[in-house]
Amino acid sequence: MIDKGAITIGNIARCGSLAVAPVYASDDFREDVLMLDKAMESKDKFGVKESGSVGKLYIINRLDDKVFIACGALVEGASQNRYSVYPSLIMPHSNVELPVNCAEERQGLLGGHMGRYGRSPTIVMPSIRGGEVSQHDTWNRIMHTTVILNRLNPTRDYSYAEKHTNVDDYIEAVGPPRDGQVGIVAGIRDGERTIFYTDFFGNQKMLGELHPKLAKSFGIVARVHEGNADRVSTDDLVSFLRSIEAASGKRKDHVGGGELYVIESPVKGSILAYEDRTVQVTMRQDWKQN
Repeated sequence: MIDKGAITIGNIARCGSLAVAPVYASDDFREDVLMLDKAMESKDKFGVKESGSVGKLYIINRLDDKVFIACGALVEGASQNRYSVYPSLIMPHSNVELPVNCAEERQGLLGGHMGRYGRSPTIVMPSIRGGEVSQHDTWNRIMHTTVILNRLNPTRDYSYAEKHTNVDDYIEAVGPPRDGQVGIVAGIRDGERTIFYTDFFGNQKMLGELHPKLAKSFGIVARVHEGNADRVSTDDLVSFLRSIEAASGKRKDHVGGGELYVIESPVKGSILAYEDRTVQVTMRQDWKQN
């Protein structure tokens, strides 16, 4: 996997509660993969449908390509919008049941119908992805976020709130993807605490394709907190990233290719690797007192 010692971060940018920096590393994962959005354009060869379980979606891949589903990637359906709990690499010519959480609470009560799912411009906020996040906690955090953003709709839908919230100032702070960038690391001030998040990938192309979605996901979580990011230093962000060196957790059975690990301490998160190459790392640290 990516050599942790080879990971560096760039200059910090700050906006309100958000301190954010690019994460740099050499490409490690060199497989050709399709992103989920691109795969879903091939409707005759790739599909996302309801499963027999609320916590799963049925993925049909008749393509000759591996399809990458990022941690937190949301798909929009007639019955309920859902997001991938873990990063997944769907192998060619395979059918799997993907673990998901619902990103809206009441659609089923309002007469939604089962059917196919479509692509979405959304990766959910980092506080509800990375590691094992229960459906109950997901709904609570979405409710909290939508109330603060004043973007409640009848189904308590995260996607609705995200689409109708302007976070251009935070997106500008995140900036465009840079040469050599494979990820984003952020410290978000909430009063007297700092909440840390990161996503990084096995190569620059994957980060580049997912960057707009990730930037907005960090912007949404920054918008709901009030604090002064001037108190977040480069050393704070580096220290958080280095927590992966002491990370402990477990290998988890999963539905796609490669190996999935769930991080349990000292941070929460997930790691997907394929043939000992990093595909995606997602980490979050709930808070640090400064």
